[in-house]
Amino acid sequence: STLSAPQRTRYARLFARAGHVQGALGFMAAADLPTLMLEARALALPTTFVLGAADTWVPEAPLRRAIAEALPAATVLR
Repeated sequence: STLSAPQRTRYARLFARAGHVQGALGFMAAADLPTLMLEARALALPTTFVLGAADTWVPEAPLRRAIAEALPAATVLR
């Protein structure tokens, strides 16, 4: 996808911080997201997600689909 100028500016700011890059890459390297998504259904506790109305980083529609698939009983607030 194509990033807007403000999104590119935010990425440039984040990538300028070595600690942020190391933390993000470490998380992504260690995370087994497909397994996490499959195993999330087994959670036997109330789960609530709060979505930011002005969040320009994560599109709401695909996020809602992922939450509904992995945690169908979850509450999603906006």
